[in-house]
Amino acid sequence: MLQLIAPRVWHDITAEVKRAKKPCYAAVAYFGRHGHELLPLPENSKLVVNASIEAVRAGVTAPSSLKHMLSRGVHIYSLENLHAKAYAFDNAAFLGSANVSKNSASYLFETVVKFRKKSDIQKISMFVESICLNRLDDDYLTILQKEYRPPKKRKWKLPSLSTLLMELNQEQGKSRMSQVQPPIPVWQNYFGIDIHNIRPLPTLTLKNISTGEKVTRSIIPHDHNYTIEIPGAGTKRPAILMAKKLADSIFEYDVVTIEDSRFDVYNDILSGIDNPLKRGVRRWVIV
Repeated sequence: MLQLIAPRVWHDITAEVKRAKKPCYAAVAYFGRHGHELLPLPENSKLVVNASIEAVRAGVTAPSSLKHMLSRGVHIYSLENLHAKAYAFDNAAFLGSANVSKNSASYLFETVVKFRKKSDIQKISMFVESICLNRLDDDYLTILQKEYRPPKKRKWKLPSLSTLLMELNQEQGKSRMSQVQPPIPVWQNYFGIDIHNIRPLPTLTLKNISTGEKVTRSIIPHDHNYTIEIPGAGTKRPAILMAKKLADSIFEYDVVTIEDSRFDVYNDILSGIDNPLKRGVRRWVIV
């Protein structure tokens, strides 16, 4: 049986490798500083990475993390033109897009296919075995460590094309759930409204993607924040608002409930992607 996992994949991969009792096989281009935590392979496993000087100097492969693996008894190999991301464990294997890095685990939208058939797991293991060509020892990893340069810290910026995902709660009570109160950073960074300084507050045009209904709604001051009435947001919880900006003060949106096939994907995005603008407990992200 095949299973598609996306966009957060490392929970599943790490869980499977932790259950493994036998040697495992992994071929992955880049292995970052947290690689030994994400992929804790058991003793006598085989790991193939791109440990070229260029990859190490760019900070995408970390010799210190490979040293952790070596100390566990993992056999490590380097293949400079490696691009595969293949993982084979006792009872599951994965093929997909994910390098072994915190960037992959916390920021990027990844996809992997999970295999359960023993014959598939064996084929992936044999592929990894076939490219175990250039074995690395501790002395060579020490040399590589001197060449290592940490990757530049990611500077968070708003995407030029952006969609808002925001969980809906019951901030106005059960009888007024369609009155939505986005956090102030959402007003400022997504809707583009400085609610503290702009008067009068603009009117927003909202188009429901599912129904085609188009309405205009005023922004209403409420306590220390502001609310807007969104048709369709009065549905049962949990629910997620998905909004897309079409032009200044014009948005299309959808309210995604747990029965919708998109809900699990959006919920994983809300849980997994780092959001430096987040304040409080409300989950939201701009992608």
